[in-house]
Amino acid sequence: MHELSLVKDLLELARQEMDRAGHNGTAESLTVIIGKLSGVNADSFRFAFETYGSEMGWTKTRLIIIEHPARCLCQNCHEESAVEEWTLSCPRCGSENIRIEGGREFRLESITIPD
Repeated sequence: MHELSLVKDLLELARQEMDRAGHNGTAESLTVIIGKLSGVNADSFRFAFETYGSEMGWTKTRLIIIEHPARCLCQNCHEESAVEEWTLSCPRCGSENIRIEGGREFRLESITIPD
Protein backbone atom coordinates (compact mmCIF):
# COMPACT_ATOMS: atom_id res chain seq x y z
CA MET A 1 0.00 0.00 0.00
CA HIS A 2 1.79 3.11 -1.24
CA GLU A 3 -0.68 5.29 0.65
CA LEU A 4 1.35 4.71 3.83
CA SER A 5 4.43 6.34 2.30
CA LEU A 6 2.23 9.20 1.06
CA VAL A 7 0.90 9.72 4.59
CA LYS A 8 4.44 9.78 5.94
CA ASP A 9 5.38 12.41 3.36
CA LEU A 10 2.21 14.39 4.09
CA LEU A 11 2.90 14.49 7.83
CA GLU A 12 6.52 15.45 7.19
CA LEU A 13 5.39 18.31 4.94
CA ALA A 14 2.76 19.43 7.46
CA ARG A 15 5.36 19.39 10.25
CA GLN A 16 7.79 21.45 8.15
CA GLU A 17 5.12 24.03 7.33
CA MET A 18 3.98 24.26 10.95
CA ASP A 19 7.58 24.66 12.14
CA ARG A 20 8.11 27.40 9.57
CA ALA A 21 5.01 29.14 10.94
CA GLY A 22 6.35 28.82 14.50
CA HIS A 23 3.77 26.28 15.65
CA ASN A 24 5.22 23.26 17.45
CA GLY A 25 2.01 21.37 18.30
CA THR A 26 -0.16 19.27 16.04
CA ALA A 27 -2.78 20.48 13.60
CA GLU A 28 -6.53 20.51 14.18
CA SER A 29 -7.02 19.36 10.61
CA LEU A 30 -5.24 18.65 7.36
CA THR A 31 -7.11 19.06 4.09
CA VAL A 32 -5.88 16.94 1.21
CA ILE A 33 -6.96 17.04 -2.43
CA ILE A 34 -7.05 13.60 -4.07
CA GLY A 35 -7.94 13.39 -7.74
CA LYS A 36 -9.95 10.45 -9.01
CA LEU A 37 -7.14 9.56 -11.44
CA SER A 38 -4.22 10.24 -9.08
CA GLY A 39 -3.68 6.58 -8.26
CA VAL A 40 -4.33 7.29 -4.57
CA ASN A 41 -7.21 5.41 -2.98
CA ALA A 42 -8.95 7.80 -0.59
CA ASP A 43 -10.13 5.03 1.76
CA SER A 44 -6.67 3.46 1.94
CA PHE A 45 -5.13 6.89 2.49
CA ARG A 46 -7.55 7.58 5.36
CA PHE A 47 -6.78 4.19 6.93
CA ALA A 48 -3.03 4.79 6.60
CA PHE A 49 -3.45 8.24 8.15
CA GLU A 50 -5.39 6.85 11.10
CA THR A 51 -2.81 4.10 11.64
CA TYR A 52 0.45 5.95 11.06
CA GLY A 53 -0.83 9.31 12.30
CA SER A 54 -1.77 7.88 15.67
CA GLU A 55 1.65 6.23 15.99
CA MET A 56 3.27 9.61 15.32
CA GLY A 57 1.10 11.61 17.75
CA TRP A 58 -1.42 13.06 15.29
CA THR A 59 -4.39 11.38 17.00
CA LYS A 60 -6.37 14.63 17.43
CA THR A 61 -5.80 15.79 13.86
CA ARG A 62 -8.79 15.43 11.58
CA LEU A 63 -8.09 14.44 7.98
CA ILE A 64 -10.33 16.11 5.42
CA ILE A 65 -10.20 14.56 1.96
CA ILE A 66 -11.62 16.40 -1.01
CA GLU A 67 -11.88 14.17 -4.05
CA HIS A 68 -11.48 16.02 -7.35
CA PRO A 69 -13.36 14.61 -10.31
CA ALA A 70 -11.91 13.99 -13.74
CA ARG A 71 -13.57 15.05 -16.98
CA CYS A 72 -13.23 13.65 -20.47
CA LEU A 73 -13.57 16.31 -23.17
CA CYS A 74 -14.14 14.94 -26.65
CA GLN A 75 -12.58 17.04 -29.38
CA ASN A 76 -14.90 15.49 -32.01
CA CYS A 77 -18.43 15.47 -30.56
CA HIS A 78 -17.68 18.06 -27.83
CA GLU A 79 -19.23 15.84 -25.17
CA GLU A 80 -17.98 16.46 -21.64
CA SER A 81 -18.23 13.43 -19.35
CA ALA A 82 -17.21 12.60 -15.81
CA VAL A 83 -14.79 9.68 -15.70
CA GLU A 84 -13.94 7.45 -12.75
CA GLU A 85 -10.94 5.74 -14.35
CA TRP A 86 -8.53 6.36 -17.20
CA THR A 87 -10.23 6.14 -20.55
CA LEU A 88 -8.82 6.18 -24.05
CA SER A 89 -11.97 7.07 -25.92
CA CYS A 90 -15.08 9.22 -25.65
CA PRO A 91 -17.88 7.41 -23.78
CA ARG A 92 -20.43 8.92 -26.22
CA CYS A 93 -18.95 8.59 -29.71
CA GLY A 94 -15.90 6.35 -29.19
CA SER A 95 -13.43 8.87 -30.61
CA GLU A 96 -9.87 8.65 -29.32
CA ASN A 97 -9.49 12.42 -29.84
CA ILE A 98 -10.12 13.27 -26.18
CA ARG A 99 -8.57 15.39 -23.48
CA ILE A 100 -8.66 14.39 -19.80
CA GLU A 101 -8.94 17.35 -17.46
CA GLY A 102 -8.47 17.27 -13.71
CA GLY A 103 -8.47 14.27 -11.46
CA ARG A 104 -4.69 13.82 -11.24
CA GLU A 105 -4.17 16.09 -8.25
CA PHE A 106 -2.68 15.00 -4.97
CA ARG A 107 -1.71 17.80 -2.61
CA LEU A 108 -1.88 19.15 0.88
CA GLU A 109 -4.40 21.96 0.49
CA SER A 110 -4.45 23.44 3.97
CA ILE A 111 -3.42 23.04 7.59
CA THR A 112 -5.61 24.28 10.41
CA ILE A 113 -3.83 24.93 13.68
CA PRO A 114 -5.36 25.74 17.06
CA ASP A 115 -5.33 29.36 18.26
